[in-house]
Amino acid sequence: MLHALRRTVGDTAFFGTLRQWLRDHRYGNASFTQFEALAQRNTTVDLTGFFAEWVHGTAVPSPANRYPGPLADHK
Repeated sequence: MLHALRRTVGDTAFFGTLRQWLRDHRYGNASFTQFEALAQRNTTVDLTGFFAEWVHGTAVPSPANRYPGPLADHK
């Protein structure tokens, strides 16, 4: 899922999200819902469907969410 998220939002947004996540929660706990919100704040790509399939769904994610292309493919 993390690699698919990286391919969906691009390296800058993905690695920025991870760095911020580590800074914000270094000595504490956080929920995955908080991670979803942070990831969404750090990109202009709508991640609603992505997280619905990967995290909240019970079926295997669709090919578009399993094997996303680089950010340029989503324009």
